[in-house]
Parts: sequence; C-alpha cells; structure tokens
Amino acid sequence: HVGSENGTLTYFRTKDGGIYTNRGCFDGTLDEFESAVKERHGDNQSGKEYALLIEFIRLRTSSWRPVEQEAA
Repeated sequence: HVGSENGTLTYFRTKDGGIYTNRGCFDGTLDEFESAVKERHGDNQSGKEYALLIEFIRLRTSSWRPVEQEAA
C-alpha cells in the first residue's frame, strides 16, 4: 500500500516495450506518473515513497529482455 490513500501501484510492460503504471485514478507511462507525483506530492511523505518506488520500477524493469517484434 502506498500514497495518502494506501492504494496499490501497478506497473507492466506494454507491447512497444514501455512501462505503464496505474495508481488510483492515474493511468499512464512511468515518466508521466513521475511528473504527476512531483506536481501533486512534491517532497512530502507520499512523494518520497513514490520516488523510491519509481526508482525500484526502473531498476527492476532494466533487466527485462527486449520485447520481440512480431513478424509483419
């Protein structure tokens, strides 16, 4: 549980190899999520928690193998 509402943060790889995130009413890329967190939470407790989770997601997903391109 994370954030001021103790919600669930979900992330997954998209077909194009990007990282998509969902947290509450937010849906978007990891970069968009990071921007939204900075705007909404700044440096408060929730902002710091999200920043650590964003760093974790980047670290975890850096070891994922590239998405295989399907044959046309």
